[in-house]
This record gives sequence, structure tokens and C-alpha cells, in this order.
Amino acid sequence: MSKTPLWRPRLALAALIILALLLLLPLLFGLALSFQENAAEDPFSGAFGLAGWADFITDRGLPPLLARSLVGAFLVAIAANLLAIGPAYLVAIIGGRWRQAVLTLSLTVLLGDQVTIVMGWSEIGRQLARWLVDADASSGRYVLGDLMTFLAETHRALPLAILCQSWAMARHDPALIEAGLECGAHHGRLLRWVVSPLLRPGLALGGLCGFALSLGAALEPALLNTGAVAWGERLRQVMEIEGDWPQAARFAVLAVIMLALAAAATALLLARPERRCGSASRRDAVQSPQQDDRRNWALARSLGWRDPLTPLALLPVAFLALPLLWMLVLSLRYLAGIAITAGPGLFLQAVIGDPRLLPAVVPTLTAALIAALLAAAGGAGLAVIWRRILAHDRLSWRSWMLALLSAFPFLMPSLLLSTLHLAAHFFLALYLPSGLGILAVALADGLRAMPLAALVMLIYWRRLPADLDEIAAEFALDADRMRRQIIKPVLQPAWAIALLMAALLSISDFQLANALSGDRPMLAPSLLASIATQRSPIYLALIGPLLVLTAWACHLILRRLDRREQARAPQGGAGAFGLSMNVTARKT
Repeated sequence: MSKTPLWRPRLALAALIILALLLLLPLLFGLALSFQENAAEDPFSGAFGLAGWADFITDRGLPPLLARSLVGAFLVAIAANLLAIGPAYLVAIIGGRWRQAVLTLSLTVLLGDQVTIVMGWSEIGRQLARWLVDADASSGRYVLGDLMTFLAETHRALPLAILCQSWAMARHDPALIEAGLECGAHHGRLLRWVVSPLLRPGLALGGLCGFALSLGAALEPALLNTGAVAWGERLRQVMEIEGDWPQAARFAVLAVIMLALAAAATALLLARPERRCGSASRRDAVQSPQQDDRRNWALARSLGWRDPLTPLALLPVAFLALPLLWMLVLSLRYLAGIAITAGPGLFLQAVIGDPRLLPAVVPTLTAALIAALLAAAGGAGLAVIWRRILAHDRLSWRSWMLALLSAFPFLMPSLLLSTLHLAAHFFLALYLPSGLGILAVALADGLRAMPLAALVMLIYWRRLPADLDEIAAEFALDADRMRRQIIKPVLQPAWAIALLMAALLSISDFQLANALSGDRPMLAPSLLASIATQRSPIYLALIGPLLVLTAWACHLILRRLDRREQARAPQGGAGAFGLSMNVTARKT
């Protein structure tokens, strides 16, 4: 591909600088802190050496903890991938209302408040303990706690697995699906023989996401598990309870190394030759919107209750919705009880007079706004880099590794990210009189949401001709006009979607807000403290409206992403779609 001014190297360089400052520098500070030998000294003020790492590696408790955490992470990745096959088929093949429902539910879990979801599993486990476990049987409570922890971690990894597998399935040939249905084949057989050969990239990426989320899970074991300690729970204990920051840095650095090795294995798997079924991909098929709607309606009607794919698809969807519905019903119950006994006026007075709620609103929204702006700005440059990488037909393992490393902030669990950012703050505090607060939370949240914003930008980039750079170079088209009349109108809606998704992700992040906010109250930690320690009826009543608002925002995001581009001719010249088609026609 020829280098043209459309490449925007300055934008890509700005994204790389943001990644280096907010990810690599905290990682270097965490690595330096891990070499401190005396945990009683202030960070970066004691003696440094290899004695701490030697004691850490030779600790007898490390191999069992490492083996248990790796096995648990692999099991979560496998379970999430297996559960995601059916819903991904609904999203990529059936489409229509099924697609909207599954994606809205997946985005609600992905961007929603993780405290609410974990508390939903906690309430489910509480009810199961009353029905199944004897009050005097401690072993039964341990087994049930481990089971609920596994279910909660699988539930958290399932939306990413659905998105990865639906992306892989969407490259099928629609004609093969229609021909198979006309010949009497059911959807289960089509999934096995037509769609499954394209699943390897989705399985690899979904497995990496599930492995990373399970390895750094700390909130789920802390609230649900009463048995064995996992890696993320041990890191949380060392950092928050014991206060041994060098030891916490060693746990974090070793976890980052394991995640990097998992990303390298995923890149090698993605670079292998892929079996293809069919001659054309779905996005290369030319169909009108009316034909596509009729095809989706016919496919949806053909998916009956006797089809083997129906339980495979609907059971994971029910599993995905279970904790959300549980907390919604519980919240509505509390809300109705408060409205009947106290009335709306006293309820509003209690909400306004709560010492934790209102003081946390402004800092949380401020941090979310800064994080959204940072994520959108960095994501625009990161999307340019990804577009250059994915422009080739066959990607090597180095290209895949570069793409995965640039998406590492989103793959990295927020507990690891907060540990590394705390290490960087400890070092900077020796020279700068700065404290933790809104800015620290905003920078970490912006870094974590940057790959998500880049993915939204990349979706809109793919609506443009893939060889747009070559067209501009061949016909010597003005780069400014190309950006103004073609690229800008197509990418402009992506900014609003990226800002909204980054803001939702920032508001719902418990671990980053809890670790980096310092003395400033944030919504997610205040919500957990009020529900877990006091079971505050006010917070339980507010969960329902917050869930509905999050689901509505996710539905709005999907509607904007699914909106088809229409040919328009604005004043002063041809529109983006028309000009791009004219240029393509000239080239042909």
C-alpha cells in the first residue's frame, strides 16, 4: 500500500505516545518496585536487589497458587467459548431482533456496573446456600463458593467471547446457509459443517479475553469464594490488606508476563492458515437492505424449538441475563417497598442526604468525561494503526502480536492496571507534590477504554473502500478534500459512540476507582460498601434504574452502529458515499 497523506502518521504517533506514557512507564515503575528488598521502607526509598525476587520464586505457596490460577483461567476461557457459540450464531447468521437482543445484553454486561453483576451472583449463591447446603457444613459452603466464583468469572468473559466469535462467523457465505436450509439441514448441522471452519480466530481471541479476565479477577473471589485463593485475590490481599507493595508489584509483573505469553500464543494461532468454507465472505456479498431483512426473517423463522441449536443458543443467553434480572427484580422489590412505606418524598430526601451518594457523583462523572476524551483521542490514532495492520490479506504472527499488544490495556485486568499505576504514583510522589484523585482514575480508565474506542473507529473505517489510500495516490486526489468529504462524514458518528462507551466503562470500573481515587468517593466503591456491609435499601433500590439506563445506552449504541450508510448529496458537492463510489468507478 502506497504511503499517502491519508495515513495520518501524527495521529498514530500520538496514540503510541499515550500508550507508552500510561502503560509502559507504570510497568517499568512496577518492575523497579518489585526489586525493593525491604517491604517496611517507603516505596523506592529502600535497598534494591534480587533477594525479594528470590524469596518470591522459592516460596512454596507460589507453585500451587500459580497452577490453580492457570487451570481456573483456562477452564473459564473454555467455558466462555463453548457457551458463546450459540449466541454468536444468532448474532452473525440469524440477525434481526435476535442480534439486537444478544448484543444489547452483551454490551450491558461488558459496560455495566461489575459490582451489581457480582452482587447478583452473590444473591443467587445466598439462595442456593439456603436450599442446598447445611448450615453446619463448611465444606459445602466452600464448594458452592468456588462454583459461584467460576460462574461469575465465566459470565464476565462471555460477552467478549460472543463478540469475537460473531466477528469470525460473519465472514461466511450467505448462499451456503440458504442452500443448506432449502435442502432440509437444521442450524446445528450448518453450524458444524459451514460456519465452524471459520471459528478459529474467534475462539483464539475469546480464549485470550477469558484467560486474562479470570487471571486478574479479584472482586468475584472476594465476595463469592470461601475456599481456595486465586491469583487476583492474592494480589488484592497483598496490596490492600498486608500493604506489601514490593510483593504486590512482583505478583503484578508476573501476571503481565503470563498475559504477554498468552497473547504471543494467540498471535501464533491466528497466523496459521485458516480453513475456509465457501468462496465469498459475507461482507463481500452484494445485497440490498430489503433482501437482507427478508433473509434474516426467513432464517429466524427456520430456527424452531426442535432445532438442536435452540437450547445451545438460548441457554447461554438466559445465563447472561440471570444476575441482571435477579438484581432488577430485587431492586424493584425494594423500590416498591420504599415507595409504599415511606413515599417518594422521603425516598428522595434519603437519597439526597446520603453521605456517600451525592459526593461521589461529581468526581465519578468528571473522571468518566476525562477518560472518554482521552480514550476517543487515543483510539482514533490506534484505529489508524490497526487499519494499516489489517489491510493485508494474510497477517503474520508479528502483525497479530503488534495488534494484541496495542490492545493490551483492555485485555489487562483493572486490578493489575491499578497496581502498576500506583507504583508509578509512588515514584512520582518523591519528586512531585501530587496526590491520588480524579486525574489518576481518569488516566487509567482512559487507557483501558482506548482499545474499545479504537474498535469503534475501526468499524466505521471499514465502511470506506479498503483501497482508499491507493485510489487517492493513483488519481492524485487532494488529501484535505478526501478527509473533509469522505472520511470525516463517515467517522463523525464514531466519536459520539466511542465517548459514550468509554464513559460507561469508566463509571462502572470498581477496582480502578477504589485503588486510585484516594480519599475522593467514587460511585462504584460507594455502591459496594453500602450494599455489602450495610445492605442499604437506598442503593439496592437505585440498582434497577441504573441497569435500565445502562441497557438503554447500550441499545442506543447498537442502533448507531447498525445504521446503514445512505447516499446523500449535501450542499457544495458530492457526499462521502457518492464521492467514494465515483472514485471507485473511475478506477474501474
